[in-house]
Amino acid sequence: MGNTTDANQGRMQIKDDKILFYDNSGESSLGAKIDANGLTMYQKNSKRAATTANGLDIFGPDGSTSVASFGTIARIGESDSANAEIDNDSIKLFGANNSVAFEIGTSSGAETTRKIETSFSIFNFQANSQKTYNHSPSADTFYFKVVVSVHESDLSTFEETFQKGTSLTVTKYISLITTNTDVYTFTITYNGTNSFTIKNTSSVAFRKMYISISHDEDLPSPSFTFGTRASGFKIGGYSIGAGINVTASEKCSHAEGFYTTANGSYSHAEGYYTIANGKGSHAEGNNTGAIADYTHAEGYNTKAQSDYSHAEGYNTKAQSDYSHAEG
Repeated sequence: MGNTTDANQGRMQIKDDKILFYDNSGESSLGAKIDANGLTMYQKNSKRAATTANGLDIFGPDGSTSVASFGTIARIGESDSANAEIDNDSIKLFGANNSVAFEIGTSSGAETTRKIETSFSIFNFQANSQKTYNHSPSADTFYFKVVVSVHESDLSTFEETFQKGTSLTVTKYISLITTNTDVYTFTITYNGTNSFTIKNTSSVAFRKMYISISHDEDLPSPSFTFGTRASGFKIGGYSIGAGINVTASEKCSHAEGFYTTANGSYSHAEGYYTIANGKGSHAEGNNTGAIADYTHAEGYNTKAQSDYSHAEGYNTKAQSDYSHAEG
């Protein structure tokens, strides 16, 4: 098919492997083009939008600088200095010199869920019998849970932790309050790779047994940054960073100021070059360090180095548990 619509000015043309659409200036000015790369739209021969392998690009008036793109990563603003960016993990807003001014992200580790990998059941499990099941756990640390009923009305629950690569046999005792205070036993044997054997080591049959293998799995958790985070550190779930080159790397941690670091869970660092490394620790001031768990350092060059210690003032150190240094 060649030119259509107008005897003097063609509006659409199939040419080679392309479909061309022209505006009212005819062939001198494309309106749109469809080819092997997708759809490209023009204004007076200046590219304004194009589909790509990753999504959609939108261009500025000169047709060369992308002002927005939508795909695996969505960017708004000129390609060399975006105003906003959205990717799989975060939403970032940029300020001057392409520096991050605000970021909402997701991270893992603040919360976990128990994920069941497989389960099976045994009914009328006879005395001194055993059953073997093949399963290769997907996590290095996993849990073997057993719910067992010996008689009609009783129910007992057991859970054992196993490590992949380590063979282990454990014995479990079922104690039922009856007139005879009976105790029944069974064993779980893991071969260290992909096999589990359950053996009823009692003298009576078990009515039923439910078994599941599971592991802990991290859930994505939100994090917030106002300013810039230090590179090379993970971001803690439910953490907040505010300032310049701050680090809040553990769950529910908070770092604010200039080069402050909150590396402990539930820790808080504020000021100038302060470090809160311990769980539940708090460092504030200038070059202070709350190094151990549940410590508090404040002032200038103070260090709380042992659990539950408190250092305040100028160049003081609390070096033993529950100690307090000031000066």
